[in-house]
Amino acid sequence: MATRTTLIIYDDLDGSEGADRVTFAYAGTSYEIDLGKKNQAALEKALAKYIAAARKTGRRPAQGGRRSSNATAGRGQDLAAIRAWAREQGLEVSVHGRVSKDVQRAYEAAH
Repeated sequence: MATRTTLIIYDDLDGSEGADRVTFAYAGTSYEIDLGKKNQAALEKALAKYIAAARKTGRRPAQGGRRSSNATAGRGQDLAAIRAWAREQGLEVSVHGRVSKDVQRAYEAAH
């Protein structure tokens, strides 16, 4: 007999299914929250202008093996910052997943 276990992650704000864990830090404290796509996009939009103006520090909070909206690209780039910058430039970029090399190169050239 086979057994299947299903893990359903619920959005901590609205209770919807299919959320992903998001980690971030503020004022020296790391936070973790489970958010659905809609609330992840709202968080990224709310932080976009601050991320774009901020300076990066040497270390990020541990991800605990889970991907978040702040996942980094191959060269240590902050994907949330790249997405925020790309949206400000009128470029089309997905909320999750890979950021195209063209967008990453444009971001690098601008910074």
